[in-house]
Amino acid sequence: MRADTVKANFIIQKKKLSTINCYEVEQDRHLNSIQDFNYLLRPDNTKKKTTYDLNIWRRYCSTVGETRALEKIPSKELNILLCRFKFMDVRKKDGGVYEPGSLASLHRSIQRYLNDNNSSTNIMKDQEFAKSREVLTARKRDLVVNNAKGNRQQAARELTEDEEDLLFETGH
Repeated sequence: MRADTVKANFIIQKKKLSTINCYEVEQDRHLNSIQDFNYLLRPDNTKKKTTYDLNIWRRYCSTVGETRALEKIPSKELNILLCRFKFMDVRKKDGGVYEPGSLASLHRSIQRYLNDNNSSTNIMKDQEFAKSREVLTARKRDLVVNNAKGNRQQAARELTEDEEDLLFETGH
């Protein structure tokens, strides 16, 4: 093959790549503008909650020596971190345990962050995260049963005769 033919082929290939790259850049620009639009429409309280929850995540990661950005952690490692984080180790600043609903909210905030950062990871649905979802469910159940946390039955029960007599005697 002659040198000028090789050079011409190289220039043609370079132009094709350049066209493809321009198309990809244009697509990314459109996706980013759509994402920005969606973010602007998100309620302020949701934005604040996501920021707050991600700070809890970062605080936890610093205690276990994890320095990578959430979206950069491989699924298998992220699943293990999630199992330990939200569901077993994480505590409030005062050392107390979170309400079951707060743990579920943390879970949703992490997914929202992943979505906002164009991650294809879905901790809510992907099979790789089945164990962390299972641990979340078990931890929420444990908080309700053993720590009197969460939505508990509020219905009044019928008074016994002894309790009724005591109320009459005390004048209540």
